[in-house]
Amino acid sequence: MKCVLFLLFLCGWNAMAQKAEVIRIDTRERMLSSKIDGKYDISIFLKAHKWSADHAGIYSVKGWYWYDSRKIKIPLVGIWDGGLTLFHFKDASLEKRVLEFISNETDIYSKVEDIKRISGSDEKFTFDHQSGQAFGQWEKGDCKFRASISPEEDLRIAKTREFLRLSKPDNTTVDLDLYAFGIYKTDFSLVGFHSSETENRVLLEYEYQSRPYAPGMCGAGSEKGYVTLRLDSGFGLTSFETVETESCLDTIFSEENQKDNIVVVTGNDGKIQKWRVDAKSAQVTKVK
Repeated sequence: MKCVLFLLFLCGWNAMAQKAEVIRIDTRERMLSSKIDGKYDISIFLKAHKWSADHAGIYSVKGWYWYDSRKIKIPLVGIWDGGLTLFHFKDASLEKRVLEFISNETDIYSKVEDIKRISGSDEKFTFDHQSGQAFGQWEKGDCKFRASISPEEDLRIAKTREFLRLSKPDNTTVDLDLYAFGIYKTDFSLVGFHSSETENRVLLEYEYQSRPYAPGMCGAGSEKGYVTLRLDSGFGLTSFETVETESCLDTIFSEENQKDNIVVVTGNDGKIQKWRVDAKSAQVTKVK
């Protein structure tokens, strides 16, 4: 599996940057395991091919599958839209329709449904989650069989995970998986790192697109804010706090006074709060 690493450093603050950094890992390909009709073990390799122009969470995929007993690759193309729909075509023009989102429909949702209904495939797989359970089906002509898959299987082909890497005085490192700790914001950058005898603090800033569907409500909006992580002397996470400064989804607006490092936040109830962002102490504090 190929991973692309993006190291995001705070400009300046060289000493701090040696102790904390945000690492972003993007994966764009993976293997899946399934079983057709409860009898035939198969392996599926898929790679993200092209993202939809209108929706950041919908993309086409390309790859192959084989029966584990034979290991002869059978080409596949398909669509990820929260579930996986995969085709084996003998007609290259039908492959292109899927991979390039070619359809007479105009909006992305209708376009995807149109592509998923394409006829003329030699084989078709459908994988999805229904009521919390993984569901899979394999079709060839008039034959339809269950294609079982683990209920816990994450079907996404393209994934992004962000880690906070902390360097200890002995030059060993600790990687904290932010998502695994329940920090579900994304696109972090490092603002500040502070270390004392009793506590370590890391201040992160986040900013990401409010919704993946660009033409829809808040598709052009942003979610912004800060996350303060508190860690013990061994860099174990003890707690974290989030301050939301801008949100199209929650109708929160802000103005920044860069001279005083003050962010003025207006909530959806019209109330105003002021926050001071202190990179040196790695924290965000309310200004009374």
